[in-house]
Amino acid sequence: MRLLPELYEHLNQMPYEAALQMELELAEDLRDDGYTVTGGY
Repeated sequence: MRLLPELYEHLNQMPYEAALQMELELAEDLRDDGYTVTGGY
């Protein structure tokens, strides 16, 4: 098994504030799709 860098390498060097905003948006999208998400408040 290995990580798939093509899925995340475009996120390198993301500013902290942008990462916080992305976490919020991703968590909300997953909740909307029916997943239980902790964090991402």
